[in-house]
Amino acid sequence: MAIAERANGNKPAALKILDQVIADEPKSIAALLERSDLSMDEKSYELAIADLKSATQIRPNDKVLLSRLAYAYQQAGRTAEANEVAKAAGLEVKTTAGDKNAVIGTPEEIADANSDDPAVSRKAIEKLIEKNPQNAMLIARLGASFRKDDPARSLELYRRASQLQPSAPEYAVGYAAALVQARRFPEAAVILRRVIKLDPENFSAHANLATALYEAKQYTEAVSEFEWLIATRPETIVAHYFIATSHDYLGEYPEALASYEKFLASAEVKLNQLEIEKVKLRLPTLRRQIQLGAGAKKKP
Repeated sequence: MAIAERANGNKPAALKILDQVIADEPKSIAALLERSDLSMDEKSYELAIADLKSATQIRPNDKVLLSRLAYAYQQAGRTAEANEVAKAAGLEVKTTAGDKNAVIGTPEEIADANSDDPAVSRKAIEKLIEKNPQNAMLIARLGASFRKDDPARSLELYRRASQLQPSAPEYAVGYAAALVQARRFPEAAVILRRVIKLDPENFSAHANLATALYEAKQYTEAVSEFEWLIATRPETIVAHYFIATSHDYLGEYPEALASYEKFLASAEVKLNQLEIEKVKLRLPTLRRQIQLGAGAKKKP
């Protein structure tokens, strides 16, 4: 029941249920863990530590429990105690990008998590997430590994990472990119605009927003984003193609022709062969349409 209430966002109700369960069964590991997770969600680290210490007293040699306790100590800023618990359990604390991304695990797990073999790294990261259940960096890394072969799982993992650290643009962009891959373009655009408002120079956010707007057939807005990409990184040649096709779909034929010609002047055959062929097929008809005065009429 408590898990269901928490999943539904009713944390006070979940906490009330857990308080009653623990009062009746003080040695319920599951209830202590669930209540500690609720406390961690609310950044009530001392309460989480108290429950985790109770759990480790019941199972003193459980490495998963000890790793969670070490993580709670670390989040509370009690680094010495985090290291002491981790060391006693044969674990280590590896800091990668600030305290929030400290990883608690065995040296072997941390080494395997950095393996080039996806089968090895995924298994290791999953083990590390068990020990570091609120580590957004690990969850996002696992999400990235599933981007191509399991987009639905990737989307859910990025969503979790973004919820854990909503102020971290890299997780929000990863979530939005997964939404784009799932063809949920309006949702992706909302998140990406929010990121860009806070971080106007975030290239990945602009690139994903350009794609989301283009695929959603919001061509006028997409053109602005693609133009930003070219202005920022002129080597983004394919952006000229998408600007051209956007103008083409809008019936803005002279602008489309100019952008198609820019694209052809800079495109590399090996990288853009398909787009080049499409443009060459389109140009004769497009030029005739321009000669005939076809297309959208500009307002006087």
